Amino acid sequence: MTPEKALNYAREDIAEIRLASTQNECDILHSAIIGYSRALLDCGLISAAQRRVLIAEADLELASWQESTEPRIPLPN
Repeated sequence: MTPEKALNYAREDIAEIRLASTQNECDILHSAIIGYSRALLDCGLISAAQRRVLIAEADLELASWQESTEPRIPLPN
């Protein structure tokens, strides 16, 4: 596997967080991305800096998903 292909697979997984239907599914996907990026680093396919970027992207998607599903509290009139 090339580094580019490995990064593309990771980014595809990160995009899957957006499609998750539950918090549990998001958490599982997020954990998988962290593990996958660690394996890529250990195999020498990505650098530590690239791993940090992938994790930051996954964190951002997770936070965005959580934000979009939070109940909105109406403001008093």
